Amino acid sequence: LQCLDTDLNIFNNQEIIKNGYKLPIDAFCELLENKLCFDEYNDERDMVLMINRIKTNQNKIYESSLLVFGDDEYTAMSRTVGFPLAAATQFLLNGDIKEEYKNIMGVLDATNPVLSN
Repeated sequence: LQCLDTDLNIFNNQEIIKNGYKLPIDAFCELLENKLCFDEYNDERDMVLMINRIKTNQNKIYESSLLVFGDDEYTAMSRTVGFPLAAATQFLLNGDIKEEYKNIMGVLDATNPVLSN
């Protein structure tokens, strides 16, 4: 809570929420929108770093990593989360995902010709 108070100053009584919201989380998001935006003058951008380590039953460890930076057009978060989610949604709507996988989050049918190319 200290960072919310000291760094973001969200407990300040002077803060005014402009719109009427039904849920507190929506009001909280409005407070954070202005405080957590990129500083265009200092060329700030977002970054996504993901490291996966998989240990096999033969005591081998495999590691993969992904490092993505945002740019002027898209954020790293939109590239690594938004685009894949949009593609998965389109596959689901088109009926390109097998029925047995529809309830398993993040699993796409690898036999799909679009994914095989």
